[in-house]
Amino acid sequence: MTPILLSFLLLIIAPVAYTDTPPVKIRAVPDTVRIDPQTGRVFEDSDAYPFADRWKHEYKDRNSVWREDDGASISLWGGRNEYVAAQIVLERTGDAVENISISISDLHGPETIRRENNIALFKEWYIEITRPSEAYVKSIGTGWYPEVLIPLDEQGLGEFGMPFSIPDKRNGIPNQQNQLVWIDIFIPKSIANGFYEGSVVITGGNGNDGFHVQIPLKLEVLDFSLPDTFHLAPSLNTYGQPFQDKERTIEYFQIAHQHRCLCESFNPKPAFRGIGANLKLNWEDYDRAMSPLLDGSAFTDKHDYYGPGTGRPISRIYLPFTNNKSWLGQAAPRGSDEHENTFKEALRQFEAHFAEKGWEQTKLVFFINDFDETKTIEGHEAVVYYGNLLWSAGLKDPSRFAYRFDSGAFRDVSHHIPDWTTDSLIAKLDVVNMWVVCGAWRYISADGVAKLREKGKEAWFYFSNTSGEPCIGSCYIDAELIGLRTWPWICWRYDLTSACIWEWTYGAHATKRWTDPWTGEAGAKGNGDACLIYDGKFVGIRDLCPSLRLKSLRRGAQDYEYLWLLANECGKRDVADELVRELVPAALDEAGTEPPGRWKHDPEAWERIRRRVGMEIVNKQ
Repeated sequence: MTPILLSFLLLIIAPVAYTDTPPVKIRAVPDTVRIDPQTGRVFEDSDAYPFADRWKHEYKDRNSVWREDDGASISLWGGRNEYVAAQIVLERTGDAVENISISISDLHGPETIRRENNIALFKEWYIEITRPSEAYVKSIGTGWYPEVLIPLDEQGLGEFGMPFSIPDKRNGIPNQQNQLVWIDIFIPKSIANGFYEGSVVITGGNGNDGFHVQIPLKLEVLDFSLPDTFHLAPSLNTYGQPFQDKERTIEYFQIAHQHRCLCESFNPKPAFRGIGANLKLNWEDYDRAMSPLLDGSAFTDKHDYYGPGTGRPISRIYLPFTNNKSWLGQAAPRGSDEHENTFKEALRQFEAHFAEKGWEQTKLVFFINDFDETKTIEGHEAVVYYGNLLWSAGLKDPSRFAYRFDSGAFRDVSHHIPDWTTDSLIAKLDVVNMWVVCGAWRYISADGVAKLREKGKEAWFYFSNTSGEPCIGSCYIDAELIGLRTWPWICWRYDLTSACIWEWTYGAHATKRWTDPWTGEAGAKGNGDACLIYDGKFVGIRDLCPSLRLKSLRRGAQDYEYLWLLANECGKRDVADELVRELVPAALDEAGTEPPGRWKHDPEAWERIRRRVGMEIVNKQ
């Protein structure tokens, strides 16, 4: 055995080793909980959830990623083309600890998973919640919550990056006792299955007070790959921010893509001249902005993208008919022949242009936001009017198109329009084939969703500050972290085709969102509403920084692909359904009217079910 190989083996199999007694206690927790930086308590171990069905404080020492009584190593597992994650907890045992740095090695096994492009470290930034969220949520309460992930690989972070201290000099948390660091590992699609090992090295202190801790990192790669097609593609809606922030437009779509989601933005509009049959769309600026997203090159190493769905174009795109009073709506009054012919001609030109460019994998979504959540007869008549324009436009392949309507009065439509029911609403709006319904018990019904699906319609739910528990998981910072993870499971449970957050970048460009979770939303009643990413300018970098809540949604989107593989590749739909019902016995309006949700609130239970699904896929028979 060569000295180099011997040294490597000693590195990866050694238990936690100290050069001196370290001034920090080190452990790891999964990617589904948060720890109070002042008290060390687990936020999810809260009286907001039933004691028998929630995370327990003692899990900090023994959980799905950490076994303090078994060699004190971080243990992760997953399939190929999947992200797995854990959090390192650094808890000071005495005075302030200075100059802390963390590094992580390549992972070695049947092959090598390279650190570069596949493994990332983030320091967690805490936001103080001073006022509990109020709407459709069982708030855990006030305190300092870990929320934003600062990429430690970036240069120029200064005291926001490494080395850092506990208490953190920048975050300003009174009496901070611990700091969390997030580990993201992407398992390449081409890698061999088997066991991989490496190490995490933590150093800190000064001179004779310095310390060095080495923790084994173990990864089990199971013998299956998550698809590059995103079968759920949760919708991260935004009202134009990516295209307003032109230097980083592609990055918004990339960060969504890396999390198996879809950034859906109100996009650029082609310039036009003429009306009716004389309409002429100018594609130059539109193509310059949209081509990388529609040909898939935005998601390749050409644009520094690494992750799932490499080379795959976005699966849906809003057509720029978002407001009937602007763009083409100005060409002629609504109801006139010129107005109708102009819209139809524009639709035909979109179809022809996409075909000419070879952009055949992206569904074209006709979505006029003017009629969002309409509760009047006139509004619903306008929805039908434009649907008729779409389906009578003479399109060569109407299946490429979807007509989307966001309903805020689906289950309770009779409260706004007497004598209307869910059934009559579905019948009157038969032109709509993509129904997106507010995710609150009073607005969405499992029975109505089933009727839409029976008619071949797409049915989604959306989250806003009028939706949440117990119907769907809450998106707020001071709710349980598995809130967004529940969305894909609820979609599977009720045969929903996707889920949507009403806005994920609202105020992201405002750096005070790093310190004020209430900023930006008119009438908001929840912390962190409409913001799942944060502008890195606050910490001196140009990156977009993901939130822990976005990671939770990624975990759920990956779980959905597990279920898809089990049902479609292994022929075990009944097993998938049974396991989903075990975690989510009821949601939507079947869950009642009061938070919390009726799903299991113990993240360890979710991991046990994920493992069972994974092993069913591996065993196949």
